[in-house]
Parts: sequence; C-alpha cells; structure tokens
Amino acid sequence: MGVWHLFPTMKDYVVGIREMVDVVGVDHVGMGSDSPISPDRVVSARNPNGNFSTNHMWPDQDSGFLYAVVGEMLIQRFTAQEIEKITGENYCRVFSAVTSGRG
Repeated sequence: MGVWHLFPTMKDYVVGIREMVDVVGVDHVGMGSDSPISPDRVVSARNPNGNFSTNHMWPDQDSGFLYAVVGEMLIQRFTAQEIEKITGENYCRVFSAVTSGRG
C-alpha cells in the first residue's frame, strides 16, 4: 500500500507511514511518490524548471523528497530495515512478482 504525501508536513507524512505499518505490517507499505499533489500545494510544488515536483512540497525539508523523508523516518525511530522496505524494496518485490514472465 502506497502512503500518499497529502499531509500538511513531512513529520505528519511519516506519522501516517508509521500508522499504516502498524495496521498492515512493514512488508506491505511503500511510499506513494506518484500521488497527486493537492491543489493548495501546487504552486509550492513546482521545481526550478517549472515542472511539478515533490521536492519542494514541505518548507522544512533540506533537500530532495526521499532525503527528507528518510531523515524524518530516522528521527521517528524507524529501523534501517524498515526504511529500506518502505522506500523501495517492497515496491521492487511486488513489481517484480507482477511483471515476471512478461516479455
């Protein structure tokens, strides 16, 4: 299950990830990085080239989206293994299973 980033802050987004992990387990949670950005955040979500991006969505992040989320996950005491699973390992596992054997 992808957790979309439709939260008012990065801290709240990571709390949402933790809540989902608590409900379905860490092996079934991923970051919903392709989620739509709510209309009230569209302007702040444009990157320097004028394209939509999640990299500048929250004012308290230091750099790119993934860097900022992982930093907050560490603050909220996610383990390295949990972070690896949530930030890509789970997605890769499911994507591989779904697409295996397709040519």
